[in-house]
Amino acid sequence: MESLKPVFAGIFGFLILFLVPCPKISAENDGIAQDAPPLVSLTAMQISDLRVAVELYSEDKAAILRRYEVEYSPVRRERLRRFYQSWQQRLAEADFEALNREGQVDFILFKNRLRFELEMLRVEEQRWQEMAPLLPFADWLRELQEARYDRKDVNSRDVAGMLDRTAAEIEGLTAALDEEGRKTGGVVKRPGISPAAALRAARHLDHLQDVLGDWNRFYHEYDPIFTWWMEIPFGRAMKALEGYASALRRHLVKMN
Repeated sequence: MESLKPVFAGIFGFLILFLVPCPKISAENDGIAQDAPPLVSLTAMQISDLRVAVELYSEDKAAILRRYEVEYSPVRRERLRRFYQSWQQRLAEADFEALNREGQVDFILFKNRLRFELEMLRVEEQRWQEMAPLLPFADWLRELQEARYDRKDVNSRDVAGMLDRTAAEIEGLTAALDEEGRKTGGVVKRPGISPAAALRAARHLDHLQDVLGDWNRFYHEYDPIFTWWMEIPFGRAMKALEGYASALRRHLVKMN
């Protein structure tokens, strides 16, 4: 009898579908449009001839930014520049007149977008030149992550020594700013460094903390030798980056 219980339960559940009255669905709330839309609204919904190209561009750009994640990196700028210029070349080869109307609109927008992206690379490079005097150590930290993505071997002992010396350098820059700030009432001015450039440098230090943390986690999870060598230098470097970013905001940007 026990073996028949599932059968009876199934039959009972099936009968409920017929015995329990279903709520009525009115013509006003059945989820279906009551009036046919104007045909012009349907015939105008054409798909651009460049739809696939635009989607591919967006996906490839996102992949490049994931691969070259360090902001203000000259390696990333050069890779993006080649990418944008290659798409400019493909657009130049296209027959504009052969595209449908939507495709022509996308062509013009795409062309303008590529021009804008290339101009933004130029602006980024200019901004980096303004920030660079405040961040003499940044390239070395950037190269750690880029070497990791290039699958290069890491000598844990050597890198730990370099990281410790870099932390000491950053601490020295912070101490110098604080000392100068005590003499000038807190506000420090550096030739050629605007408050906006100093703020971008501070934000880049925040970014470098994320980058360095990601780099450390990658090796820390499976390389015990790396973990042993890096425990103290890594923590010191992270603390130094945070302190220097705070000092830049405090003295050069005047953000408490």
